[in-house]
Amino acid sequence: MDWIEEVLQAPLLASKQSLRSLDVSQRFAELEFNMGLSERFKAEDISRLFQKYLPDETDKHVTLIAQNKTHLYRYLRGEIDLVYQHAGKYYVVDYKSNFLGNSLSDYNEDTLKQAMSKAGYWLQAAIYQVALHRFLGMRISDYAGNEDNYLGAVEYVFLRGVYDSASLAAAEDVSKEVNSKEVNKADDSDAIGSESYGLVTWNIPIEFIKALDALFGMPD
Repeated sequence: MDWIEEVLQAPLLASKQSLRSLDVSQRFAELEFNMGLSERFKAEDISRLFQKYLPDETDKHVTLIAQNKTHLYRYLRGEIDLVYQHAGKYYVVDYKSNFLGNSLSDYNEDTLKQAMSKAGYWLQAAIYQVALHRFLGMRISDYAGNEDNYLGAVEYVFLRGVYDSASLAAAEDVSKEVNSKEVNKADDSDAIGSESYGLVTWNIPIEFIKALDALFGMPD
């Protein structure tokens, strides 16, 4: 199985669905957003929201300094790699091509979370979720008050480390049938087991998203 097939067939952590299995009618690729910000918005207030709503998740906290008055943020513009719908919920997927090492262990959950913190991706994930939150609020009539029924997790796919253990196990079964008379030799797959690699997901508390949304505000 080549690298691209591996990525397409590996089940995502948030929904257990593979990218290949997502119907075109259930996904939005490269969803652009442009969020105007309130004149009262202060970037450093984001740091306080992380501390208030995620007190026990200090690895996700960010430290932002006050903005220079000549370079004030007035809008947030971006593009979400993928938004897809499954079982009534909407999920964000972001692809990363970061090189973290040559071993699968360089792409396990703990290592990926460290990379997320170092690069500030937790804040990026929260911004993407606010964008989706606003998008769904405009598209779904009963969204307000039922956000938890619609908002799924944000998932980061580190492409260089995605590993589909189920596919490898199936390939090994075929190989064992063909070479049933050969002596089995131990390999790295014995230590790998069913652990997933290259994927990290975050179920962001809706109250944090609402607070961040309110902080961003709207243009005056």
